[in-house]
Formats: sequence, structure tokens, C-alpha cells
Amino acid sequence: SALLGDRAVTETELVVSGRLNGTDIKALQSMSAMTSLDMTDAYIVSGGEAYWNEQKTEDAVIGKYFFGSKGELSNLVFVKLPNSVTHIGEMAFYQKKIVNVKLPDRLKGVGEQAFENCPLTTVHIPAGVNYIATGAFGAWGRLVKLFTVAEDNETYKAENGILYTKDGKTLYIYPAAENAEFKVPYGVEKISYDAFLNHKYLLSVSLPASVKSIGGRAFNNCQKLKSIDLSATSIVDLESGMFQGCYDLVSVSLPATIQRIESYCFSGCHNLRELKLPESVTFIGFDCFASCVSLDELIIPKNVIRVEANLFNNAKIGSIIWDAFADIKTAFSYSYWNNELQQYIVEEHKPSANILVYVKKATQVPTDWKNVTKNIRASLPPDRLRQNQCVMSVLSIVLQMGQSMNPVAVVQGAGRRWCFHSRLLAFIMKPKENWHLSIVVYQARILFGYAR
Repeated sequence: SALLGDRAVTETELVVSGRLNGTDIKALQSMSAMTSLDMTDAYIVSGGEAYWNEQKTEDAVIGKYFFGSKGELSNLVFVKLPNSVTHIGEMAFYQKKIVNVKLPDRLKGVGEQAFENCPLTTVHIPAGVNYIATGAFGAWGRLVKLFTVAEDNETYKAENGILYTKDGKTLYIYPAAENAEFKVPYGVEKISYDAFLNHKYLLSVSLPASVKSIGGRAFNNCQKLKSIDLSATSIVDLESGMFQGCYDLVSVSLPATIQRIESYCFSGCHNLRELKLPESVTFIGFDCFASCVSLDELIIPKNVIRVEANLFNNAKIGSIIWDAFADIKTAFSYSYWNNELQQYIVEEHKPSANILVYVKKATQVPTDWKNVTKNIRASLPPDRLRQNQCVMSVLSIVLQMGQSMNPVAVVQGAGRRWCFHSRLLAFIMKPKENWHLSIVVYQARILFGYAR
């Protein structure tokens, strides 16, 4: 900057060469008007001042926040990196306006979120790159539309702009291409962590039988995704946050192999209407169904032996059928982080008026829940969940009524007693021959229930 004088804040294009240490990089960061930087013949070396907090330069490394973290170089659009660089560190180009960058041929690795929120449209991976970290080319700010890879790269390859491992067994990054539907190719065995994260265009995805695992947050925040079919896969875990924030997601088809549904998996899926949990499920994690406000019915299968707190936080589910051995009280408990105590605090809550809960046995209802008997009933017969023994199909219709009614009838028959919470809904079930009729009217909610 001393050499440039007053031009340091007005110069828009710069070509640098020679050895650059931390002091030099700090000077470059102050050039607020710069739009183009050519460092092809420069060498990054250790030494000099810290260029960001206590971060100092290392030989042949573009380090963390190398181009600033608080708006520095905010006009930089084109960059040519030094040919000698072997590694690009995490958040090196964080939130820069870079639309074009040439990765050097000697490059070996790219750190986490190195190009986060950079509007790169095309990225070419050189032959020597053998490590690309999670979100290297954008996680929450996914903008790259096309990947290409040098043919002699031994770790990665690209097909139709999608980044895979060389053997084609892992789908690593799905770009921000404007594709509405995508069928994962047969032969792919793993969907990487964050693979589709924050995609803005996908409407539906189907996966083949070859898929064995899907990483956490794989489809997180895909806000236009409406349906996904996992039924052909053999995945065992739905990892944390897998569909979190998929607001338009309506249906998910799960395989019979699922054992664990991790935290936040369906949190924020506001339009989710169809979800059948397979009998193989044994664990459901924290906040899993939080803010699910469109599910008509959710069955918690009998093999679920453990659940975590906040399961239905801010949810509005028509009815929950609790056939599980897991403690129902935990599912409705509320957990939050206490900064002062530096630990999670768990508070006991009861089902809200937004959720109707059936339990299989009266002993599953906590004794101190007797004051919520309007919306929880230990009344469901053991055969309710067994196929072909008792079939219940429900059509819900919103009633436009000006005022609610008091309970006028609770009809009990064939050992079943039903009571329902206050929502302006009518449930109409098609009559079956030799079925017993029960009718409940409770605050403008009418139910015609037929049970054998």
C-alpha cells in the first residue's frame, strides 16, 4: 500500500508477484475499489503481521478469511490465485462477489465454506485436488451451477455438472442448476452431507436401491421440494436435519430399513401431509416434528423404545397414535439451553390443544396428565395398528362455524371410547357393513367412527 500511495483506495485492477506475507495480505485487504486481482506469479509465505485476528500466513496456503471477513474487498470479482498454492482454507473467500476464479494446478484441498456465498457459476477441479470439505463451494449460499473435473483427477469426477467421487459411488455436490426433478443414478451408494442443501429449484427426488446412506442435512432447506422417494433404498438412519426447513414438502416415502430418525429431521416441514414411519424405527430425536402443522395423523410405531424432548414443539397434528414403548412424557417435554448454567434444561409439558393423542394402554398416560383428558385417551385397542384387522380412513373437512358447541355426546361402543380436541373439523368415514357406529360432537368437531 505504501508503493501505491493514494491509489490504494482507488485502484481497480492489480497484478502482484513475488513473496507475499501477512503484512502484504493485510495491505491488499484495504484496497476497497479493487475488482480484479492477478496473483499468478506470487508466492504466499509465512511471516509478517497477522492479516485477520491472530491468523498469519503459511507457505503456499490461502488461509482462513484471507480476503477479509467484514466487507473488505467487497468489489472483488475476478481472481487468479498463485500457481504455487496447494491449499485453500476455510472461508477464504467468504461472501465475496467472486464470479470467476481459476484454481491452481498444484491445488490439493479446499476448506470448509471456502467460497461460501460467492456467485461462482462454474468451477473446474484440477487434477491434483483430493480433498473438498463440506460446503467448500457454498452450503447455505449455494450458487455454483456447473462442476467440471480434470480427466486425470483420481478422486473426483463430474457428470452433467454434478460432482461425484471418482468411482461414482458418492454423490458429493448437487449444483444449483434449475432442474425441477432429479433421479439419482443407479450405482450411487452414498449421498454426501449437505449434498442438496439449500437448493432453490428441486421439486422431486427419487433414489435407487443402490443407496445405502444419506448424510446429515442432505436436503435441508430445499424450500420447493414437494416429494422424495426413499422407499427403494436400504438406509438405516435419517440423519440430523435431513429435511429441516423443506417448507413445501408434502410427502416422504421411507424404506422398511429405517431404525433411527435423528434430531430436527422433519422440523419446519409446514406442508408435510403424508408420513408413515416404518415398524423398524426404534429412536426419534430432538425436535423431529417441530412446526409440522399439516399432518393429519402420525403413528409412532411399537418398536420405538426411545424418544427425545421437543418432539412436537409448535406442531399442529390432527392425531398422534402412540403405539410405542418409549416414554410419551419425554416426547412432550420442552428442552432449552441455559447460558448461565451452560446446560440443557428440561421442563415437563403436556399435549397442547393442537394435538389429539391416542395411547395404547391406560398405564402409558402419566398420572399428572389427568387434567388433559380432553385431548389424550387411553382408548385405542391393541389391534388398531394391525393391518387388515381394523381399518380407519379419514376425510377431513373444515367447518365454517361462528361459535363452538359444548360436548353433547360421547358414544362408547365395542370397548372403544373416543373424545376429541377443539378444532373446526368434521371427520367422515365411509360406512362398512357390520361396523359399529360411534359419534362424537365436541366444539364443532363431528366424528362418525366405524370400528369392528
